[in-house]
Amino acid sequence: MPVYNFRAKDPNRRVVQGRVKASSRDEVERKLMSRQLVLISASPQNTKKSDFNLLEINFGGISHKKVVLATRQLAFLVKASVPIAQALDIIGKNTDDAPLRRIFEELSQGIIAGKSFSASLMGYPNVFDELYVNMVRAGEEGGSLDVMLNQLATYIEKTESIKGRVKSSMMYPVFVAIVAIAIVIGMIVYLVPKFEEIFAEADQELPAITQMLVDASDFMRNNSVLLIMSVLAMGVSFVMFIKSEYGSRIWEKFLTNVPVLGSLLIKNNVARFSRTLSCLLSAGGNIVESIKIAGKSSGSVLMKDASVRVSESVEKGFMLGKSLASESIFPSLMRNMIISGEQTGNVDDILMKIAEFCEEQVDAAVDGIIKMIEPVMIVGVALVIGFIIIALYLPIFKMSGALAGG
Repeated sequence: MPVYNFRAKDPNRRVVQGRVKASSRDEVERKLMSRQLVLISASPQNTKKSDFNLLEINFGGISHKKVVLATRQLAFLVKASVPIAQALDIIGKNTDDAPLRRIFEELSQGIIAGKSFSASLMGYPNVFDELYVNMVRAGEEGGSLDVMLNQLATYIEKTESIKGRVKSSMMYPVFVAIVAIAIVIGMIVYLVPKFEEIFAEADQELPAITQMLVDASDFMRNNSVLLIMSVLAMGVSFVMFIKSEYGSRIWEKFLTNVPVLGSLLIKNNVARFSRTLSCLLSAGGNIVESIKIAGKSSGSVLMKDASVRVSESVEKGFMLGKSLASESIFPSLMRNMIISGEQTGNVDDILMKIAEFCEEQVDAAVDGIIKMIEPVMIVGVALVIGFIIIALYLPIFKMSGALAGG
C-alpha cells in the first residue's frame, strides 16, 4: 500500500505533518478525520529502496517488548516532570535499537518544532496505532499522560501475552504435523521404489491399494518440480486471498464456524475489543470513535464491520448494550453485562472484566484443544503409515502364500 506524506490541522488549528499508509488521497482524508485532523495536503511518498526499508523494515520491525519498555520509561520520566521532548530524547539516546532511536529522536524534534506528542506519533502508524495515538491525546488533554502511558504499556503486554500463549501452544502440533508429512513423503518417494523393484521381479499383478501407492510414488518422483511449484503457487494464492478484503471475510466466517476453534477465535477477538474499548472510554475518548478503533484493534474483519454498525447506532442515540444486541458476533453475556454497566455508570470497568473473563476462557480453551489435537494427530499419522506398510507388504504376503501352496 502507498505511503502518503501529509499536512493537516489538529483541533487546536495547529499544523501537523506525518506519514500514513493509504490506497488513495481520499483514504488519507478519512483516516485523518477519524483522528480529528483536517487534511491540508497529501502526496505519495517517493518509494525509493532506502525509503521502503526505512518504513517497512525499520519502523515496522520493532518488537512490542521494546515499545512497552520505551512507553514505561516515558511514563516514568513524564511523572518526574521531565519535559516530553527531553524525555523522548533521553530514551532515544539510551536504546540499543537503531530504528527506535531514530523514531524517538524525530518525535523529540517534532515536539520542539511545535507539534503535539499525539500528532507526532501519527507519522509512525506501523509502530503506534490509533489506540496508542488516541490514548496519548486523551492523556495530553486531561493532564494524565503518565497514567495513560502506563495503561498503554499494560494493554500491549496483555494482548501480546495472549497471542504469544496461543502461538506457543500451537507450536508442538504444527511441528508434529510437519514431521509426519515429511515421513510420509519420504516413505512414498524413497521406500516405495525399493519395494517396486521387488514387485517387478515377481512379475505378478499387484493388489489395488499397492498399485495406487506405486502410481502415487511414480507421479511424485517424475513430477517433483511441478508438484513443488504447484504447492507454492497454491500457498501464495491462498495467502493473497485471505489478505484481501473479500477473502479475509470468507476465511474468518469459515473459521468461526469450525467447532471449538470458532468459539476460541470469537472469545479472543471479544477480549481484545473489550480491553481496547475499556482503555479508550476510561481515557475519556469519544464513544463513537472508540468503538470503531476497538473494532479495528480486535484483529477481526467481521468484528470491525460490526463495530462500524454499532458506532452508527450509538451515534443515532441508542445505548451501547442495545446496539451490541443487534450483532450476533458479540456474545449475549457481554451484551447483558454492558447493559448492566450502563445502568450503574461503569461501562469501562465492565468491559475490562469481560476482557479478563474471555482471556481466561481462551487460555483454558487452548489447553483443551492441544489435549484433543495430540491424540488425534498421533492416531492419524499411525493410520497413514499403517496403510503404507500394509500396501507394501500385502503383495509379499500374497507371494509367500503362493510359494507355500506350491
